[in-house]
Amino acid sequence: MRSFHPGDLVTLHGLQSASGKRLNSRTAVVVQAVEDDRFQLRVKNGKGTVAIKPSNMKQKEKLPLPDSQDSQRGIVMGETGALKAQKLAELLVRYEDGYRMSEIMFIGEAANHFMRLGQDNYLSFCSYQMEQLGGMCALTAMCQEGECEEVLFALLQANTMCLDCILIMIYQTHLIAPSEVWDNLPRDVENAFYTTSFDDFTPDQD
Repeated sequence: MRSFHPGDLVTLHGLQSASGKRLNSRTAVVVQAVEDDRFQLRVKNGKGTVAIKPSNMKQKEKLPLPDSQDSQRGIVMGETGALKAQKLAELLVRYEDGYRMSEIMFIGEAANHFMRLGQDNYLSFCSYQMEQLGGMCALTAMCQEGECEEVLFALLQANTMCLDCILIMIYQTHLIAPSEVWDNLPRDVENAFYTTSFDDFTPDQD
């Protein structure tokens, strides 16, 4: 039996029942193993879950990290749905294990979302962290607009580095908020950031 794990993306094929035929060629994510040597799957843009045999599942390959020469990395200017989510996920990368991302002109939808945060949020960020934050804000906006499924499947198919970057930003980055929120912060909260050691920041923020 082919081994699959929770979080794996698969393409369905060879289903013969009337309901199964409608699922052929669809993308799904493995939820868990269940009885009768089947896996519980959540089908993209489907309802609920289905139990499928591994013989009807083909593993989808991870998307490669954006090429180090790709000047169009992460630029969204009209793309929609899955392609939009995949392009935005390209911004969630960092220098790691010999990988060197391309230098890009930070324009398009992600850049617009970052600029809306206000200049107080530019403090202590290097360029690729701005890209990461812009990408995260744009992906969040997609979720708020009802496209959570596209974002979920794009992140599951992306290199695991993209999820690492999200976790690092959530865990290590200081308050990110619009200017009006900064203006109304209690003084002790505001000063707590400015007196924090650079060692406590996300790497490279100093």
